[in-house]
Amino acid sequence: MVKKAKKNTLYYKYDKYVYDKRQSAYSDKVIQVYTPQSSCWFSSLHPFLNRLPNLLEVFKFKHSEFIKGRSPGNTITTSKVCPGIRNILTNSLIIRTPVDIAITIEAGGGYVYDVAGGDSSSVTVSHHPQDQFLLPESSSPEENIFKDKVAIKINLGVSYSVPNTYSEPLVLLPPQYHTSNTSYQVVMGVIGEGYRTNQSLNIIAMFEEPTKGAVTHIIKAGTVLAYLWASRPYKIEYDEPGDYVINHRFTRSFIKGRYVNDSDN
Repeated sequence: MVKKAKKNTLYYKYDKYVYDKRQSAYSDKVIQVYTPQSSCWFSSLHPFLNRLPNLLEVFKFKHSEFIKGRSPGNTITTSKVCPGIRNILTNSLIIRTPVDIAITIEAGGGYVYDVAGGDSSSVTVSHHPQDQFLLPESSSPEENIFKDKVAIKINLGVSYSVPNTYSEPLVLLPPQYHTSNTSYQVVMGVIGEGYRTNQSLNIIAMFEEPTKGAVTHIIKAGTVLAYLWASRPYKIEYDEPGDYVINHRFTRSFIKGRYVNDSDN
């Protein structure tokens, strides 16, 4: 339960009691407030073209080009000053994976996964119903855009709550300005009022289904999986309820072409 809820604040807790705030090996590695340094691309980008540091240097460059008989062009700024990009970044919480994840997908849509830490990890991987995204087989490729994709849900082992005093929705976005990874696509979505209290933080990603054989995808610890964007910047606080929700779950194994619970063995 959230205590002394503050406006524009997201409260989080871990789904396994062992991951207490005092466990620094895990704490604060899943949800982080955006900083410019968190994006290698944005932090390395200069505000002006030709890596010029300020407007005076821009003027010198333009006049130098004019003297040489060349046109310096009209555009002098880079994407670093774009208000749209800056709004996405400064108003986003950064969602990362705290551990290494390996996912192998085979032709036909079967998959296996491993998470660093095994059962001691709070991160799980499961299949998200693909039929929710598919149109009839008779549909054209232009219409059936999720055909030959495998939807994978990554549960990061964190639950979050947002005070009811802040009713504007949160938006889950792919981390376009933090990674150029193209091996999977994060599914976008709006988190409305009905999904704002003690909700598991899940990321649904679309992976290409191989036409033959199998493909292994490695998602390293610290990889930015998504942005959690709002129209105003959020703060984050660890929720200390005194009691923790322990998720009792089975690890999954792939045996002779089918998935079974470990308890079946």
